[in-house]
Amino acid sequence: MPYPPPLHCYAWEKLQEPERKVALAELQTINKAEWRERTGETEETGAVRKVWGSWYRMSRGERKYAFDKMQVCFSFKVISRMI
Repeated sequence: MPYPPPLHCYAWEKLQEPERKVALAELQTINKAEWRERTGETEETGAVRKVWGSWYRMSRGERKYAFDKMQVCFSFKVISRMI
């Protein structure tokens, strides 16, 4: 694990607004790559998931929901690879 840990490893409540923006972008990048690898979709197909929305087009609640959902999925995948 790199030190300091990436921002997406912290709880949403512990992050300041600019850090939240970076953490959400990190998780979106990871989630897009994993989803596209799993499904075979490409950027050209135009597939977009709700959790990949723009920071500025999401409400505060949507941002937190997307962060929490992708963080749990990411954590589960990391843990399952360790087992």
